[in-house]
Amino acid sequence: MSDEIKNRTFTQLIEDVCENLPEDWEVEIILRRGEADFNLIDPEGDEAKVCDDDHNSVEMIHARVDHARFSDGLQPHFDELYEP
Repeated sequence: MSDEIKNRTFTQLIEDVCENLPEDWEVEIILRRGEADFNLIDPEGDEAKVCDDDHNSVEMIHARVDHARFSDGLQPHFDELYEP
């Protein structure tokens, strides 16, 4: 995959997160060469605990956003069948 496609994919992913994450939630992204950590911080300042070990990276991030939405009483955006 070319760097241009990777960058476009990452940019779209960040836009998806920013558009769908409930207010008062924060995103913590830690980038290192060859890997990245993506954490959601709830309104109380705690890292959201999400079981997403079986997801690929994009699905994992979508699952975490849906977790945040569900926690705030909103409908999941990415997976209509989401259950915490």
